[in-house]
Order: sequence, then C-alpha cells, then structure tokens
Amino acid sequence: MPKIVIMAGGTGGHVFPGLALANELKDRGWTIEWFGTRDRMEADTVPRHGYPIHFLDIAGVRGKGLLRKLHSPIRLIQAVLSARKILKQLSPDLVIGMGGYASGPGGLAAKSLNIPLFIHEQNAVFGLTNRLLAVFADKVFTGFDLTKKQTESKAPSNTIWVGNPVRAEFFESQAREIDTLFASNKITESENPPCNILITGGSLGAQSLNTLLPSIINSCCKEHNLKVWHQAGKGKLTGIEENYSTDVTLRVDEFIGNTADAYAWAEIIVCRAGALTVAEVSASGKPAIFVPLPIAVDDHQTKNARVLVEANAAYLVNQKDISERLEAYLKALLSDKKLRKTMGENAKVLAKVDSAKVLADYCQQEIGMKHD
Repeated sequence: MPKIVIMAGGTGGHVFPGLALANELKDRGWTIEWFGTRDRMEADTVPRHGYPIHFLDIAGVRGKGLLRKLHSPIRLIQAVLSARKILKQLSPDLVIGMGGYASGPGGLAAKSLNIPLFIHEQNAVFGLTNRLLAVFADKVFTGFDLTKKQTESKAPSNTIWVGNPVRAEFFESQAREIDTLFASNKITESENPPCNILITGGSLGAQSLNTLLPSIINSCCKEHNLKVWHQAGKGKLTGIEENYSTDVTLRVDEFIGNTADAYAWAEIIVCRAGALTVAEVSASGKPAIFVPLPIAVDDHQTKNARVLVEANAAYLVNQKDISERLEAYLKALLSDKKLRKTMGENAKVLAKVDSAKVLADYCQQEIGMKHD
C-alpha cells in the first residue's frame, strides 16, 4: 500500500486542498500521513477527517521582528531534524507540500532523504517557501494557469497547472433548500423574490467586511428584498446582527460548517480572495465581489481575484474603497438577474473539475502505479 505525507497548514486555503487530495488518494488505497503545526487549524481539522498528523515546531518569519529572525535558523534546523526522524519512521513513497509553515522543513527533510517531493502552489503568486522548494522539487504544480504571467507570479519554468483541488460538492450547482436556517425571518416574501447574499471573510473572518457590509446591505434593502448569510469568523459575532436593518432577513454565524451548501444557496458572494475561495466561487458558478486582504504577502489575493475579474466573472474592490465602490457593484448585480447569470457562467468555465484526480494521477505515476 503506497504512503504519502501531505504538508499543509495555517489556513483553510492550504488545508482543504490537501484534504481533497487526501480523500482522492485514500479512495485509491493510499495511506495518508500529515505534517502540520500544533497551534493552527490543521491540528483539529485533519484528525477530524480521519488522518494522523505529526507536528513540527516551526513558525513563519517573513515580516516578523528581528528577534524572531535571529532565532529562526535554529528553529528551522530543529524542525528539519524532527521531520527527518518522522519521515524515517514513516518511510513514505512521496511527500507533497501544499503550503503552511511545516512545508519548508518537511520539504528539506524529504530532499535530504531522497524521498520524491512535490509542491503545489495554490495562489497566483508563489510564496517564499514554495519558491525555495521548487528549486529541487520533483514536480511543481499550480492552482492557477501562470504560464503567461511567469515573471509576475514568480513561478519556476517547470510548473504544471492542475488547478486547486475543491470538494466535489461545490460542482453540484443546484441550490439546496436551507432557508429553514433563517429561523427569525423578519420580512414577508412578496412578488419581489429575495436575493440571497453570502458574506464571508474566509475561515478566519474579515473584520472590515463585518464592520462595513451591514450599512451597505441596509442601503440596498430599500430597493431590494434581501436574504443575507454572514460568516463573521471565530470570536467576531459581537455587534454584527445589531448593525443590520430589521428589513433584512439575516443569519450570522461564526463559521459555516458546510460552505458548499452556502455557496449553492447564494446568488451573490462577497468575500476575500484566498486561492481556495476563488476556486470555490468558480466551481459554484456564482458572481462574486472580491475584497482582497490588503496585508496578504505579495498582494497575492488581488492577483487571485484578477483571474476571475479579467474573465468578467467577478468584481474587485480594494479594502480602502469598500465604502465608495462596493455598494455600486452590489446594486448592479441585484438589479440585473441576467448579469448575475452571465458572470456565474463565466466563473464556471474557469473551474478545474478534476484537480484532485489529476494531482492524484501524478502521485501514482511518480511511484509507477496506474489508476483504473
């Protein structure tokens, strides 16, 4: 039975593509092991999905203070030695880095032990760790087609575009009946059918969306019948519901467990532009208004969003311009059902339906296996 170590952590943008690949390989008879860090979301999420995880003591240093940088070489060496010890015990056939702090030392350890190494870059611009690992990785995969933007994306020449692995549920575009979640409907549906709006700042939430979106929605609801599902982020619920007008049918959650259901329900999505979010929007075939995280390394969220914006599948609003621009885009979508349909169809065209399967095929080819 072949064995793989998946290195992914930090945010859902790394962890969930890793899980999509893990599930595909598990169905093909592979044994799955995981590298992550103890204090990030993978520590809970990965075991909950049934996969054993091994923790490395490592943290990011880019943009950190001098003291952290001075200590980082020692921690990196210790993490590499720890990863080597675990890899010797596990004896995997393949190691793949999907991003996150553990990928760096895990990748170096795999290389030192002559274990085949793959990396997958989810974003439209290569992160520092993946740029370094790409130098000696056996194969380098990307979530976006970077062949025409190699310089801007900092991508090596040997990249293979496979897309970002997305759970199968996101490709099932029929809207699900989940209005029962709105237990305290505040308006009576009339000849003006409601438009469903999903607001989400990703797995960690976005305070700017939490603060600024309610007033924009309140302005729009004067002309439109609106249902809003707002994911606030862990510990960020306070005060949000009170800021919405009583004319809005509203549900506010810290975290939406089944994001695929929420995307299927939504007619318009207002969100950050992490790589996985962009891929899920595309897979769901829904129009989006992206508000990239302004402090993202290398401004990669803006570059992610532009892939759909340039295909007339989404709008892009810089965070500093939310108050001036987002309302106009939202009203344009609310007023034109045909526009929503066209943008959603444009987004769907860009979706890579079989990313997890293609990536799994490459894994099997590396160790000389074929999948029927």
